[in-house]
Amino acid sequence: MSPSSNTVKTESSVRRDEEFYRAVLMQKLLLRDKSFNYTKAFWQLHVAESIADLVMINGHGAVYEIKSDLDSFERLNRQINDYFKVFFLM
Repeated sequence: MSPSSNTVKTESSVRRDEEFYRAVLMQKLLLRDKSFNYTKAFWQLHVAESIADLVMINGHGAVYEIKSDLDSFERLNRQINDYFKVFFLM
């Protein structure tokens, strides 16, 4: 099987990038909730000073930050704080 355009080939393996995981996550969530007509999904949405990988809105907002093996966790704390500013109501 040859790698598709959503993979990154390295010396030892083929790794999927965030676009692949984002598409799978969105599909699974929409199929689970059966809410195609009521859900709006956004890829790479600016949220405060960060960019969320996937945001889904259906009566409430949900934000998803995908960390693949191509990422580091250096920005994760700042990203979480930014997402709480927008998606967490006190």
